Amino acid sequence: MRVVYFGIYLLVVFLLGSCRKKAPEDILSPSKMEEILYDYHIAQAMGQLSDSVDYNTKFYSEAVFKKYDITEADFDKSMVHYSRHADELYKIYQKLNERFGSSVNSSKLSTEHTIVGTDTTIVWSGNSLNLLSANGRNHLDFDIPVDSTVQAGSQLIMRFYTQWIYHEGEKSAILNLTIHYANDSTVVMTRNIYDSGEQTLSLWVGDAPIRFINGFVYQVATWATRPKLLVISQPMFLCINPKKGDKTENEQQKSKADSTESKKAKSSEQQIQDSLLNIDKEHSKQNHFK
Repeated sequence: MRVVYFGIYLLVVFLLGSCRKKAPEDILSPSKMEEILYDYHIAQAMGQLSDSVDYNTKFYSEAVFKKYDITEADFDKSMVHYSRHADELYKIYQKLNERFGSSVNSSKLSTEHTIVGTDTTIVWSGNSLNLLSANGRNHLDFDIPVDSTVQAGSQLIMRFYTQWIYHEGEKSAILNLTIHYANDSTVVMTRNIYDSGEQTLSLWVGDAPIRFINGFVYQVATWATRPKLLVISQPMFLCINPKKGDKTENEQQKSKADSTESKKAKSSEQQIQDSLLNIDKEHSKQNHFK
């Protein structure tokens, strides 16, 4: 009887094992793919630091392939496979997000965008690494919390970095940012994204109280057999306020406008006074020679 049970157990194990989806032998394993992509994204970021972006990006990417003893064709083939199995690819990127998240120095990021004479605050920051795919999730949504940091006259900046993994087709995405005010009015800002590197979108807060702020990044891409991936890294929302005692840009502009108008007014008054003086002079001359 024990032999029968043991035989059934082996049969079940065999059937379960045969039902699992196995990747082809020439496809890189998820663990190795994670390691390669980790270094690959670092290489892509390093390539963006120089003026010769295309050359350096290719140079650093080839260094990664050499490190893992693979070719670019091996990498591309595996990316095609994982792009068709979006769940597996997203699991890899979830692990990458944890790894990149632990290595991000938030204090460094905040000081990079500090502007002299202002108080710069990181109001919100998302996952360190976000994957958009033509064959999977093609948008990233975000809701920005509003607190006392965001005031009338504040400058708001959405900032992140982009990396494209494309072999064909146009690289295109749309960034949207919307402020919803308490009086039911909205301010909407959008911009198109076509290149890699740092992306920013800024707008100014009006006088009305804010209800909430939201936005999204939408990858404009149709389904494709070859991977079309957009990686969004280190997204954050900055709020910049003038230090106490300093004027906001709007106030400075108003001050300049008032000054200009004042100069114009003074100039007009001066012209009138000059004209009156000239008339008086002419009049006195006429009386003198009579």
